[in-house]
Amino acid sequence: MSRSAMTARRKRHSRLWLAALLAAGLVSGCGTLKTLGRVNGGGPLVFGGTDLDLVGIRANPLTLERYRVEYGLMPPVRPWLDLPLSLAADTVCLPITIPIEIYRAAAGY
Repeated sequence: MSRSAMTARRKRHSRLWLAALLAAGLVSGCGTLKTLGRVNGGGPLVFGGTDLDLVGIRANPLTLERYRVEYGLMPPVRPWLDLPLSLAADTVCLPITIPIEIYRAAAGY
């Protein structure tokens, strides 16, 4: 097999792995979208999806119950797959979430 054919095969393989990881993250539910959808419902907003994923990874029953009862949120089914995607999405959303958190703090939410 030639060198260029091996390189093309590796690129195809890496694209398949990336697509599989993205699909797994989307199927398990996005922590960022769950928290951004609850702007008025309380709960963390700045890096909220990442926080929700970490709660799911730790699997502390008291924290999970608090998120379910107080905020109406449950972590994704596979939070370890969603964590890198949520971290990236939360970083992109910072210009939106920081002003909302400042407003919520000033308004007493």
